[in-house]
This record gives sequence, C-alpha cells and structure tokens, in this order.
Amino acid sequence: MSMRNTRNRRLELVRAINNSHVRRIEWTLNNHTSHIMLTQKSYAKMSRNTGPGLSQHNAIIIKFFWLDGKLCNTDTFCIDNLTWKDTHVSPL
Repeated sequence: MSMRNTRNRRLELVRAINNSHVRRIEWTLNNHTSHIMLTQKSYAKMSRNTGPGLSQHNAIIIKFFWLDGKLCNTDTFCIDNLTWKDTHVSPL
C-alpha cells in the first residue's frame, strides 16, 4: 500500500473514531482476527511511536476500548492491519 493511501486511511479512521462514526474495528495480526469495540469515551490520534512494523506514518493510538472482551486503556495499531466500516449516514 502506498504511503499516501496509508496516510489517508489513517486520517479517515482517526476522524471516524473521534466523531463516533465507527463502533467496531477488526484487527488482523499473524492470521488471527481480534475485534476492537469502541466506547463513548474512545478516541484516536496519530501516533509518533516507532517499533517493529510501526512508523509515524502508518500507526494510530486508540484510547479506551474493548479488545476481545477485555477493557484496554491505550494501544498503538498499524493501519494496514485494521479494517472497519463507517456507520455514519450522511443526511440527504
């Protein structure tokens, strides 16, 4: 995936989470899919963290969410491993 497309997806997801347009995200890592359920307090921001598979251009930080039934405070995810559907319906 190109860097420009990754940046667009990352910005789109951060905005969707912060505007409560997304409630569920699927995270796939090593052929295992986990479900991230967002709460009313959930929010996201761009990550500047680096690490294995993460850079400041492809990662986001999500705060206050459920991961496979376990309440989590904060974690960083690579945007390439996340899939979601925007549940916001725009008015006509």
